[in-house]
Amino acid sequence: MLLFALFFGTVISLFVVTSMTIAINQTRTLPSRNVQVVPPLLPPATDSSLPRVPQTLTQIHTFMSDKQFEYFSAALVIALGEGHRFHSRVGGSGDDGVDTKLTNLYGNMVIVQSKLYQASNTVGPAYIRDFMGAIALKDAVYGYFVTTSKLTDQAARTAAASRRPIRVIDGSKIEAMLQYRSREIALAYKDVLDAIPKEE
Repeated sequence: MLLFALFFGTVISLFVVTSMTIAINQTRTLPSRNVQVVPPLLPPATDSSLPRVPQTLTQIHTFMSDKQFEYFSAALVIALGEGHRFHSRVGGSGDDGVDTKLTNLYGNMVIVQSKLYQASNTVGPAYIRDFMGAIALKDAVYGYFVTTSKLTDQAARTAAASRRPIRVIDGSKIEAMLQYRSREIALAYKDVLDAIPKEE
């Protein structure tokens, strides 16, 4: 009887020690509830041949210059999947309100104006009127106005009234595209970057 009691006590002791060891190890591997997992600012592309693209507007502001955003704006338009192709960059002083040129499915000229603005810096109607003139001057069939902020109500009405269509991609639409069309953007951005002359 004494031998049975010793055996039974040893088994229970081993069970308790094993249980405590497992519990301690699991506790060490559990993250703190207060720890926030922050995604990398620019995550690796799933395909190593593709450029990394921002995930948010904040990352666009953090990592892109005005010039880079001009190219990225062209990629955003191409990523819509409407058959546009990159033609050239015009941006800089004396650009006449045109940052990049694209061609559409039918080979017609399409122009893009880019404004890397903070959300509080809205686009007024004067910018849209200037862009309307640029579309006519370049004899483009329509234009894309791309901004990280948004248009004022009056600017939106001016764009809607343009004889040659002005299509707007504002901050909220960019955010949605970064979330749902990131691969399409990366593919388009690669095509744009590949088309840039080496001296740039």
